[in-house]
Amino acid sequence: MTPDQPKRAMLFGGGALISLAIAATAHGATGAHATAASLIRTCESAIATVHVGPTSVGSPATVRARAAQRKCIATARMNNLMLTHRSDKALFDAYEAYADLSDGINEFVVYGGSVPSLHTRIVLQRAEHEIARGRRQAKRALAEL
Repeated sequence: MTPDQPKRAMLFGGGALISLAIAATAHGATGAHATAASLIRTCESAIATVHVGPTSVGSPATVRARAAQRKCIATARMNNLMLTHRSDKALFDAYEAYADLSDGINEFVVYGGSVPSLHTRIVLQRAEHEIARGRRQAKRALAEL
């Protein structure tokens, strides 16, 4: 055994550890992408059951909106994904899409629980805008993931 053989073994071992770390990171990002895609699809399909438009207090649309709101409430999971993979642009786009969908359905629930007025029309317009923007962003984000 020559004096440089242990160094080679150590270098090879370090390389193996580095490649394992890279593989684990890639797998972690893939798992994060799958989780983000699942959260977006769940929220988007729940929102698809709601007619987002003028409605009255206690209408079926309001009840469905509350159910959709409960399905779009996993913001903590999306935050954890973003904190774990801060430099992942696809996850950031997914995070923004999810946030818009969630904010939009939250606004619609606020609108559905209020007595009609000028303020509630503004809330409805904001909800419609955020949901539409979230759907556009979700389409792009799902394509990236």
